[in-house]
Amino acid sequence: MSFLVEAENYLASGYSVIPLEANGKKPVIAWKEYQTRRPTHDDLLSWFGSGNYNIGIVTGRISGLTVLDCDSLDGLDILLKVGLPPTPTVRTGRGQHFYFQYVTNMGNFQKRADLPGIDLRGDGGFCVAPPSVHSNGKRYEWTARPPLARLPDRYLTQIKPPLMPLHHGTGAGTRNQTLA
Repeated sequence: MSFLVEAENYLASGYSVIPLEANGKKPVIAWKEYQTRRPTHDDLLSWFGSGNYNIGIVTGRISGLTVLDCDSLDGLDILLKVGLPPTPTVRTGRGQHFYFQYVTNMGNFQKRADLPGIDLRGDGGFCVAPPSVHSNGKRYEWTARPPLARLPDRYLTQIKPPLMPLHHGTGAGTRNQTLA
């Protein structure tokens, strides 16, 4: 299937998409505006009509997505111990992406010592989507396509306690203290 057709399918599903470098993960456009508006069909045609770019899906509110990116066996072991519900899953060049319903005000993290091999993409983030090609030559592929699951509270409470205050919000006048 062509990258243009896939990008159009993602857009029709309510996802905001952006072009990424061929065989890579770096956006080839200034993409901040696509965190608050979806591209047009003409945008998709200009980006993906030639077939030279990978596809990125903007995560967060705009696409209704929070994505766990697991790039190691240690990370996958952590996720499997906590347990994940059936949710759309992608085999990546080095691991797996697990797509979940949007978690309000959930940002991004990567390379946390307490969560080795696990990154999170929410507001202000994006993930590489099928049928993109990783720099190692492996194609991103859907391995499961059930409806989006809710990210389990047990994951948020047992694995990511530092994010809980932000997940639930902060009180008036306490944002700086909570973030510190």
